[in-house]
Amino acid sequence: MQTTCVANQKGGVGKTTTSFNLAAGLADKGMRVLMIDLDPQYNITTAAGVLPPGCEYKTGHVLHQEVTIPEAVIREVITSAGSVDLVPADSSLKKAEDLLIPELFSERRLARALEGLDYDHVILDCSPSLGLLTINALIAATRILIPCQFGSFSIEGIANLLNMIDGVGSGEKVKQLLITMFRSRTTRTNEWAEDQLEPYREIILKTKIRENEALRQAAIEQQSIFEFASRSHGAEDYRALTEEFLAL
Repeated sequence: MQTTCVANQKGGVGKTTTSFNLAAGLADKGMRVLMIDLDPQYNITTAAGVLPPGCEYKTGHVLHQEVTIPEAVIREVITSAGSVDLVPADSSLKKAEDLLIPELFSERRLARALEGLDYDHVILDCSPSLGLLTINALIAATRILIPCQFGSFSIEGIANLLNMIDGVGSGEKVKQLLITMFRSRTTRTNEWAEDQLEPYREIILKTKIRENEALRQAAIEQQSIFEFASRSHGAEDYRALTEEFLAL
Protein backbone atom coordinates (compact mmCIF):
# COMPACT_ATOMS: atom_id res chain seq x y z
CA MET A 1 0.00 0.00 0.00
CA GLN A 2 1.36 3.38 -1.05
CA THR A 3 0.45 6.29 1.24
CA THR A 4 0.84 9.77 -0.25
CA CYS A 5 0.79 12.93 1.84
CA VAL A 6 -0.25 15.99 -0.19
CA ALA A 7 1.11 18.93 1.77
CA ASN A 8 2.22 22.55 1.62
CA GLN A 9 1.81 25.07 4.42
CA LYS A 10 0.82 27.65 1.82
CA GLY A 11 -2.91 27.70 1.08
CA GLY A 12 -4.42 28.01 -2.39
CA VAL A 13 -1.79 25.95 -4.23
CA GLY A 14 -4.07 23.12 -5.34
CA LYS A 15 -3.62 20.54 -2.57
CA THR A 16 -7.24 19.38 -2.48
CA THR A 17 -7.65 19.62 -6.25
CA THR A 18 -4.57 17.43 -6.64
CA SER A 19 -5.60 14.96 -3.93
CA PHE A 20 -9.09 14.56 -5.36
CA ASN A 21 -8.15 14.23 -9.02
CA LEU A 22 -5.12 12.05 -8.39
CA ALA A 23 -7.34 9.69 -6.39
CA ALA A 24 -9.83 9.63 -9.28
CA GLY A 25 -7.03 9.05 -11.79
CA LEU A 26 -5.61 6.14 -9.78
CA ALA A 27 -9.07 4.60 -9.43
CA ASP A 28 -9.52 4.89 -13.17
CA LYS A 29 -6.44 2.68 -13.50
CA GLY A 30 -8.14 0.01 -11.42
CA MET A 31 -6.51 0.91 -8.10
CA ARG A 32 -8.30 0.66 -4.75
CA VAL A 33 -8.01 4.18 -3.34
CA LEU A 34 -8.76 5.76 0.04
CA MET A 35 -8.76 9.52 0.69
CA ILE A 36 -8.35 10.77 4.26
CA ASP A 37 -9.30 14.36 5.08
CA LEU A 38 -6.75 15.87 7.48
CA ASP A 39 -7.85 19.49 7.06
CA PRO A 40 -10.23 21.19 9.56
CA GLN A 41 -11.54 23.14 6.54
CA TYR A 42 -12.65 19.69 5.21
CA ASN A 43 -12.38 20.70 1.56
CA ILE A 44 -11.92 17.20 0.17
CA THR A 45 -14.96 16.02 2.13
CA THR A 46 -17.16 18.65 0.51
CA ALA A 47 -15.45 18.10 -2.87
CA ALA A 48 -16.71 14.52 -2.67
CA GLY A 49 -20.25 15.77 -2.05
CA VAL A 50 -20.28 14.51 1.54
CA LEU A 51 -22.05 16.55 4.24
CA PRO A 52 -20.12 16.21 7.54
CA PRO A 53 -23.24 16.43 9.78
CA GLY A 54 -24.43 13.22 8.19
CA CYS A 55 -21.23 11.34 9.05
CA GLU A 56 -21.24 9.36 12.28
CA TYR A 57 -17.45 9.07 12.42
CA LYS A 58 -14.69 11.29 11.08
CA THR A 59 -10.90 11.60 11.02
CA GLY A 60 -10.83 12.99 14.57
CA HIS A 61 -12.51 9.83 15.89
CA VAL A 62 -9.85 7.71 14.15
CA LEU A 63 -6.96 9.75 15.56
CA HIS A 64 -8.42 9.48 19.06
CA GLN A 65 -8.69 5.71 18.59
CA GLU A 66 -12.44 5.70 19.10
CA VAL A 67 -13.04 3.84 15.83
CA THR A 68 -10.95 2.16 13.14
CA ILE A 69 -10.57 3.51 9.63
CA PRO A 70 -12.89 0.84 8.13
CA GLU A 71 -15.57 1.93 10.61
CA ALA A 72 -15.22 5.59 9.59
CA VAL A 73 -15.01 5.06 5.82
CA ILE A 74 -17.68 6.32 3.45
CA ARG A 75 -17.67 4.01 0.45
CA GLU A 76 -17.43 4.98 -3.20
CA VAL A 77 -17.58 8.77 -3.05
CA ILE A 78 -16.10 8.81 -6.56
CA THR A 79 -17.48 6.07 -8.80
CA SER A 80 -17.50 7.16 -12.43
CA ALA A 81 -13.70 6.95 -12.53
CA GLY A 82 -13.53 3.74 -10.54
CA SER A 83 -14.14 3.51 -6.81
CA VAL A 84 -12.68 5.88 -4.20
CA ASP A 85 -13.47 5.73 -0.47
CA LEU A 86 -13.22 8.61 2.02
CA VAL A 87 -12.62 9.19 5.72
CA PRO A 88 -14.37 12.58 6.15
CA ALA A 89 -13.61 15.51 8.42
CA ASP A 90 -15.25 18.67 9.70
CA SER A 91 -14.20 21.76 11.66
CA SER A 92 -14.06 19.75 14.90
CA LEU A 93 -10.80 18.25 13.62
CA LYS A 94 -8.94 21.32 14.91
CA LYS A 95 -10.15 20.63 18.46
CA ALA A 96 -9.27 16.96 18.01
CA GLU A 97 -5.75 18.01 17.01
CA ASP A 98 -5.37 20.24 20.09
CA LEU A 99 -6.48 17.43 22.39
CA LEU A 100 -3.87 15.10 20.87
CA ILE A 101 -0.90 17.38 21.62
CA PRO A 102 -0.24 16.26 25.24
CA GLU A 103 -0.78 12.57 24.49
CA LEU A 104 2.19 10.20 24.21
CA PHE A 105 3.22 9.20 20.66
CA SER A 106 0.22 11.06 19.25
CA GLU A 107 2.23 11.91 16.12
CA ARG A 108 2.06 8.23 15.10
CA ARG A 109 -1.68 7.70 15.55
CA LEU A 110 -2.42 7.81 11.82
CA ALA A 111 0.43 5.46 10.91
CA ARG A 112 -0.92 2.88 13.36
CA ALA A 113 -4.49 3.34 12.12
CA LEU A 114 -3.38 2.61 8.54
CA GLU A 115 -1.80 -0.72 9.39
CA GLY A 116 -3.42 -3.70 7.72
CA LEU A 117 -5.68 -1.79 5.34
CA ASP A 118 -6.48 -3.36 1.98
CA TYR A 119 -5.96 -0.46 -0.43
CA ASP A 120 -3.47 0.12 -3.24
CA HIS A 121 -3.18 3.86 -2.54
CA VAL A 122 -4.07 6.13 0.36
CA ILE A 123 -4.17 9.90 -0.30
CA LEU A 124 -3.78 12.18 2.74
CA ASP A 125 -5.11 15.69 2.09
CA CYS A 126 -3.41 17.99 4.61
CA SER A 127 -4.21 21.40 6.05
CA PRO A 128 -2.13 24.48 5.11
CA SER A 129 -0.05 24.25 8.28
CA LEU A 130 2.78 22.24 9.80
CA GLY A 131 0.87 21.20 12.92
CA LEU A 132 0.29 17.79 14.47
CA LEU A 133 -2.15 16.68 11.76
CA THR A 134 0.45 17.26 9.06
CA ILE A 135 3.15 15.61 11.17
CA ASN A 136 0.92 12.53 11.48
CA ALA A 137 0.57 12.50 7.70
CA LEU A 138 4.30 12.93 7.08
CA ILE A 139 5.14 10.05 9.41
CA ALA A 140 2.47 7.76 7.93
CA ALA A 141 3.33 8.50 4.30
CA THR A 142 5.63 6.61 1.99
CA ARG A 143 5.55 9.51 -0.48
CA ILE A 144 5.26 13.29 -0.01
CA LEU A 145 3.70 15.26 -2.86
CA ILE A 146 4.15 19.03 -2.58
CA PRO A 147 1.93 21.12 -4.89
CA CYS A 148 3.58 24.45 -5.62
CA GLN A 149 1.95 27.31 -7.47
CA PHE A 150 4.42 28.41 -10.13
CA GLY A 151 5.57 31.99 -9.82
CA SER A 152 4.19 32.66 -6.36
CA PHE A 153 5.37 32.87 -2.77
CA SER A 154 4.27 29.27 -2.23
CA ILE A 155 7.82 28.42 -3.32
CA GLU A 156 9.24 30.02 -0.18
CA GLY A 157 7.70 27.43 2.14
CA ILE A 158 9.24 24.41 0.42
CA ALA A 159 12.47 24.49 2.43
CA ASN A 160 10.56 24.57 5.73
CA LEU A 161 8.42 21.61 4.70
CA LEU A 162 11.40 19.58 3.46
CA ASN A 163 13.25 20.28 6.70
CA MET A 164 10.24 19.01 8.67
CA ILE A 165 10.07 15.88 6.54
CA ASP A 166 13.73 15.19 7.24
CA GLY A 167 13.21 15.91 10.92
CA VAL A 168 10.28 13.59 11.67
CA GLY A 169 12.69 10.67 11.93
CA SER A 170 10.57 8.03 10.25
CA GLY A 171 12.88 6.79 7.51
CA GLU A 172 13.37 7.80 3.90
CA LYS A 173 10.46 9.40 2.12
CA VAL A 174 9.98 9.81 -1.61
CA LYS A 175 9.63 13.59 -2.03
CA GLN A 176 8.13 15.08 -5.18
CA LEU A 177 7.29 18.63 -6.18
CA LEU A 178 4.30 19.29 -8.44
CA ILE A 179 3.98 22.56 -10.33
CA THR A 180 0.38 23.81 -10.29
CA MET A 181 -1.49 26.75 -11.84
CA PHE A 182 1.14 26.98 -14.55
CA ARG A 183 0.88 29.77 -17.13
CA SER A 184 3.14 29.27 -20.13
CA ARG A 185 2.81 32.91 -21.29
CA THR A 186 4.16 34.56 -18.15
CA THR A 187 7.73 34.23 -19.35
CA ARG A 188 9.44 36.59 -16.91
CA THR A 189 7.61 35.14 -13.89
CA ASN A 190 8.40 31.61 -15.07
CA GLU A 191 12.08 32.43 -15.38
CA TRP A 192 12.09 33.76 -11.82
CA ALA A 193 10.26 30.67 -10.53
CA GLU A 194 12.60 28.28 -12.34
CA ASP A 195 15.55 30.04 -10.75
CA GLN A 196 13.95 29.76 -7.29
CA LEU A 197 13.25 26.06 -7.81
CA GLU A 198 16.70 25.15 -9.11
CA PRO A 199 17.81 23.62 -5.75
CA TYR A 200 14.86 21.20 -5.99
CA ARG A 201 15.27 20.28 -9.67
CA GLU A 202 15.79 16.57 -8.97
CA ILE A 203 12.43 16.14 -7.21
CA ILE A 204 10.26 18.22 -9.59
CA LEU A 205 7.79 16.12 -11.54
CA LYS A 206 7.74 16.54 -15.32
CA THR A 207 3.97 17.04 -15.32
CA LYS A 208 2.77 20.61 -14.81
CA ILE A 209 -0.84 21.34 -13.94
CA ARG A 210 -1.88 24.25 -16.11
CA GLU A 211 -4.23 26.93 -14.88
CA ASN A 212 -7.61 25.76 -16.10
CA GLU A 213 -11.10 27.10 -15.51
CA ALA A 214 -12.59 23.62 -15.83
CA LEU A 215 -10.77 22.57 -12.67
CA ARG A 216 -12.47 25.34 -10.69
CA GLN A 217 -15.87 24.52 -12.18
CA ALA A 218 -15.42 20.80 -11.47
CA ALA A 219 -14.79 21.61 -7.80
CA ILE A 220 -17.98 23.69 -7.66
CA GLU A 221 -19.91 20.79 -9.16
CA GLN A 222 -18.27 18.35 -6.70
CA GLN A 223 -16.92 16.20 -9.52
CA SER A 224 -13.51 15.02 -10.58
CA ILE A 225 -12.11 16.73 -13.66
CA PHE A 226 -12.54 13.44 -15.54
CA GLU A 227 -16.27 13.46 -14.82
CA PHE A 228 -16.78 17.16 -15.44
CA ALA A 229 -14.65 17.84 -18.51
CA SER A 230 -12.80 14.76 -19.71
CA ARG A 231 -11.24 16.55 -22.71
CA SER A 232 -10.08 19.66 -20.87
CA HIS A 233 -6.48 20.67 -20.21
CA GLY A 234 -7.11 19.90 -16.54
CA ALA A 235 -8.12 16.31 -17.31
CA GLU A 236 -5.16 15.94 -19.67
CA ASP A 237 -2.74 17.17 -17.01
CA TYR A 238 -4.10 14.99 -14.21
CA ARG A 239 -4.02 11.94 -16.49
CA ALA A 240 -0.37 12.73 -17.15
CA LEU A 241 0.26 13.14 -13.43
CA THR A 242 -1.36 9.77 -12.71
CA GLU A 243 0.82 8.08 -15.35
CA GLU A 244 4.00 9.70 -14.03
CA PHE A 245 3.00 8.94 -10.45
CA LEU A 246 2.53 5.25 -11.23
CA ALA A 247 5.70 5.06 -13.33
CA LEU A 248 7.76 6.39 -10.42
